[in-house]
Amino acid sequence: MILELLFYPGVIIHELTHFIACVLLGVKVTKIKFGLKEAYVQHLDVNNWKTIIIALTPFILSNVIALTIIYFTLKIKPAFYVFGLVLWLALTIIYHSVPSRKDVDNVDKKIIGIYKNISSKNVLLLVPLFILNTVIFIPLKIFTFILIIFNKYPLLKIILIIAVFQISFLFL
Repeated sequence: MILELLFYPGVIIHELTHFIACVLLGVKVTKIKFGLKEAYVQHLDVNNWKTIIIALTPFILSNVIALTIIYFTLKIKPAFYVFGLVLWLALTIIYHSVPSRKDVDNVDKKIIGIYKNISSKNVLLLVPLFILNTVIFIPLKIFTFILIIFNKYPLLKIILIIAVFQISFLFL
């Protein structure tokens, strides 16, 4: 329970990034919950691509937010306690940037939906579908598989935290 409270700001940012994606894509949000045991953003079911973007936004946007926080904290060099507090905030954001299992399942379902939709329309679409499969679907499936592994093993999230911190040092 204490660990959940310590990392709770990352949960809030994770859900807010889903919300931001919904707003930017024009998707109606029906419910938001920021609970300790359960947090989510419910939205209307939309086309496949929008759902994929909404599901994966926390990974991209949360890490950009954390990188920005780290970068400016290192640039302005605040007092030690502020420095520690801000870096802790960045750490919680990175830790919870990995999409949840539900997010990954949504991506997988929508990839299959796109694939079935294209392949059922016309035999001539099979060639572009093959290219789309090679360039987008297979890398996306590999990416979501990696995210599942990151969710299962928290040690990998620590490696992600270290990587994001290292990247932020490159910009100094």
